Amino acid sequence: MGNIIKCSIAALIGGAVRAAIWAGITYATNHEIGWIAWGIGLLVGISVRFAAGESDGFVPGTIAVLGAILALLAGKYAAVHLLVNHELSNADTITVTSEDMCVGIADEVVEEWETAGKPVNWAPGMTVDEAGSEADYPADIWAEAEKRWNEIPPDEQESQLEERRAAIAMLTDMMRGQITDAGFKDSFNAMDLLFFALAVYTAFKVGSGMAAGA
Repeated sequence: MGNIIKCSIAALIGGAVRAAIWAGITYATNHEIGWIAWGIGLLVGISVRFAAGESDGFVPGTIAVLGAILALLAGKYAAVHLLVNHELSNADTITVTSEDMCVGIADEVVEEWETAGKPVNWAPGMTVDEAGSEADYPADIWAEAEKRWNEIPPDEQESQLEERRAAIAMLTDMMRGQITDAGFKDSFNAMDLLFFALAVYTAFKVGSGMAAGA
């Protein structure tokens, strides 16, 4: 039992280190180097073989396989996560202005006026769904929106601005997670499967001691 624990710890630690290195290389080069996955299987197998000592066979080989699989999946996911964070890094600099708040109020004014049968004189081709700035709205609609915003006390305005910033930050985090998950699923191809298979085979052969006996 003690030997199994030692092998498991070696597989987890060795796999985590190699996964981090693979993710870092993928992020730095913006390219996934398939043969590194094969190398991860080899190095995890070596880690387990050292931990196993004189014990060999199916058990340490299986532990090496599981460690290699975890390392490969973790490394690939981490690489996608880093790349997605890099691409969305500009989202963290998005600011919320008074004009942004007036856009929301202007939409409410449009709905109120249309419900009351009051004319809303849009520019040709413009609708409430397309409008997103002062220039898009009819002047009277925007004037009413600004009037309502300016009637809000400054401390309440700041509170609403902070709530909007927090909502955008939450949405951005959700987008990161969803894009990372989708990117991770879509990142697998035939070459990945080949190198993963080689990594698993190598991890088992080295971890079990079969390579030394061959």
